[in-house]
Amino acid sequence: MPRPEPAEYNQSIQNPNLCFADPELRSGLPELDSPGLPRAVSGAFASVYRMHCGRRVWAVRCFLREFTDQEQRYGEIARHLATAGLAYTVGFEFQARGIRVGGRWHPILKMEWVQGEPLNAYIQRHLHDQASMRRLAGRWLEMMRALGRSGIAHGDLQPGNLMVVNGELRLIDYDGMYVPALSGLQSHEVGHRDYQSPSRGASHAGSYLDNFSAWVIYLSLLAFSEDPGLGAHVASHAEHLLFSKADFERPGASKAFRDLQRLQDPEIQALVPVFRSFVSKDPSLVPPLARDMHRHGASPSARTRPLPSWIDEPPPVRASAADTSLRAATSPWGAADWMMEHLRHRAIVPVDAAQSRWVLSWLIPVVCASLLIGGPFTAPVAVSDAGGALGLVLLLLLVLLIRYLTLPDVTRMLAAWVELRADEIMVWFARDALARIEERQRALGPMWQRLLTELEGRQLDLDRREHEELCGLDRHLQTTLQEIDAEERASWGDQLTEIGQALQDHQDRYLVAALARARSCDAAWR
Repeated sequence: MPRPEPAEYNQSIQNPNLCFADPELRSGLPELDSPGLPRAVSGAFASVYRMHCGRRVWAVRCFLREFTDQEQRYGEIARHLATAGLAYTVGFEFQARGIRVGGRWHPILKMEWVQGEPLNAYIQRHLHDQASMRRLAGRWLEMMRALGRSGIAHGDLQPGNLMVVNGELRLIDYDGMYVPALSGLQSHEVGHRDYQSPSRGASHAGSYLDNFSAWVIYLSLLAFSEDPGLGAHVASHAEHLLFSKADFERPGASKAFRDLQRLQDPEIQALVPVFRSFVSKDPSLVPPLARDMHRHGASPSARTRPLPSWIDEPPPVRASAADTSLRAATSPWGAADWMMEHLRHRAIVPVDAAQSRWVLSWLIPVVCASLLIGGPFTAPVAVSDAGGALGLVLLLLLVLLIRYLTLPDVTRMLAAWVELRADEIMVWFARDALARIEERQRALGPMWQRLLTELEGRQLDLDRREHEELCGLDRHLQTTLQEIDAEERASWGDQLTEIGQALQDHQDRYLVAALARARSCDAAWR
């Protein structure tokens, strides 16, 4: 069923007590514009109205596009946000029968109204306040880390969807939000192109969706704090901050990248080449925002989940190149990177070189002495004596091997290796269970689709019957009004006839009396 046009929503919302099913919204009043009509902010997906309901204010999103999984998406998003309990999101309620337009019910989203200012307006007002801009960049970094830890991606990070309330950030417009329960579903939008990777498409869906946008906005805030002139174009209606779509498509000719390179801030100078390498990568390969990423390697690994805490903290010992490659490598059991990153991390401690040299310094002389001693005796003696000498050599080797394996560093290394293998086995079993669950979901899919189709048919039938009943009641009301009007007209006609007759009688009596007086006067004159 196609969604109404903005003008149709505008007409219905003029009568909240008739168009809304929600009792609170029915008693509310829409905010009006200067001509006295409901004020609406329309975008690509919805028209948003501000409803004043007593002491509470709500944002009502009326959808302009229809998606079959819309209710499912918002249900999963609401459940996950309620569990996460983040301070950056607002409460909302999806109402399948929210607003009636032209006799048909359509869904709405009832969301808490955020009383703040858009990000671009806040930047414009504090552009020359370096401390405020740096503080905002820090708040941005904290918010992105909190979203990453909860497995959430907004999907369309841009100033229009970001509000600043008392210096704190709030997210609005959850049409393209990703939560883990939506894994496997395609995204219905690709976000604002001035904040998205050029490679992003509808097939990209995951907790990595915000990674590129997070870098874009964070670097813009840092640049504005160093040189306010770079944000002179930012106004309340500005769509981009520092970067635009053209900068991502042609970074070599980008003025924004050149402006960043001339800034003297060490953090900006360290992060710009890292971010520039992301422009040509698939969005799923862009890592989460981390201001000290350049300290952990020049080339970020392909991660689709938040970085573990041990990456953002200084390591207790200097990691070797082998350790780095081990952490970044995919499990030989086929486990995905996001699974491996959620396992408990145990750093493999390199063996101390001095202890290794001590073992080798004893191992090599013993082996050589055993061979020299055993050599002369093996010729004249029996085979059993040669076997005994060889057994002695093997025994010495075994003793040294045990001594080597009991070294503290080697013990820790073996324990970490065993634990890693055990974790990989657990991941393999988890992948197998997940595959079985997905198979059951695919088997149940047609049944759910049939049930959904049947429910939609019943809903349409109920809407049709309701519409017919309303039309019938309207026709009955019109007929009754016409009958009442006819009766009133007939009643007034009878009354007018009686009044006219009475007036005529009065006039006749008056004329008779006047004629009588005239005759008496004429007789008197005679």
